Amino acid sequence: MEKPLTTTHNLDFLQSERGEKDDDIVGFKVGTCHGLFYQTKEALCLLVVVNEEIGNGHFTDVLEWFEFSARIQGLYFDVIHVWNQRLRKHLIEKKGFVAIEADHLRKEVVDK
Repeated sequence: MEKPLTTTHNLDFLQSERGEKDDDIVGFKVGTCHGLFYQTKEALCLLVVVNEEIGNGHFTDVLEWFEFSARIQGLYFDVIHVWNQRLRKHLIEKKGFVAIEADHLRKEVVDK
């Protein structure tokens, strides 16, 4: 089966099994990054990401996968609890996110 997306580093998206409800937390892995996300009726919500090898660019692939998935499902792409101010600034200024709360960012990836 052909991969639906080729990311910057050509990394696959792996996830744990989904729960029964939309807002159940799901684990994922992309390259050296792993973390947690959940989905609501309006958004795909990235909750936490850890990169085991900082600086290798795999976080870019994480963002690409989540943006792609949100787009094909007609959802917003949210990043929840961004406490790192440098990352927050980067996501807003370079990646097209807007702050909807002090530590909650959103990217509209499809026309609503």
